[in-house]
Amino acid sequence: MSNVSQQELMQVQQLFQQGRFAEAAAACRTLLRRHRDAPELQHMLAAALQRSGDAEGADRAYREALQGAPQSLPLLLDYGRFLRAIGRGAQAERRFRKAL
Repeated sequence: MSNVSQQELMQVQQLFQQGRFAEAAAACRTLLRRHRDAPELQHMLAAALQRSGDAEGADRAYREALQGAPQSLPLLLDYGRFLRAIGRGAQAERRFRKAL
């Protein structure tokens, strides 16, 4: 995990839980400018973009998160579910297998 504080992560999670996905994505981007090596923030950004309907942005953020945390089980599973939801089942299957 990077040096992102628990308070910073909780602020983003709170926005996400309130359904304020665009604000959560903006908060992630702001934090990523200070914490460039933060796969957990990239993961949160991907989820926020996915929920706000930005599939292209979410895909990019998931891939960037995986560069920093290629073995993260929650990340692999979330990315697999995302890929399956957008009709990329074969790619989703590869992510699920990697999670095993």
